[in-house]
Amino acid sequence: MPHNWASAEFVRLMRHMLVFERGEDLELLPAVPPHWLAPGQRIRVEGTPTRFGPVDLHVAAEPERLVISFRRQGGTGARRPARVLLHLPDGTTRSLDPEAETVEVSR
Repeated sequence: MPHNWASAEFVRLMRHMLVFERGEDLELLPAVPPHWLAPGQRIRVEGTPTRFGPVDLHVAAEPERLVISFRRQGGTGARRPARVLLHLPDGTTRSLDPEAETVEVSR
């Protein structure tokens, strides 16, 4: 396997941990390790391509809460996902507005 192939697979794995397309759903944070969400940590994804249009995702981990901002840039030919699912560190899942949303989650 060429070295650049392994690098591309690593980038793809990291992206799928943060933003994943499953059928007609768009899933956010489906496989983020808990220590990535420790207080003071930040996650930022800008314009990652999906079949639903480019997606921005920002996560700010504060001592008492998580602040999660999501924006899907519709655009020409991009269809709307059936659902946008946010996977939370406590194992629960929350549905978000497919267009844009900021949520605060208490710890």
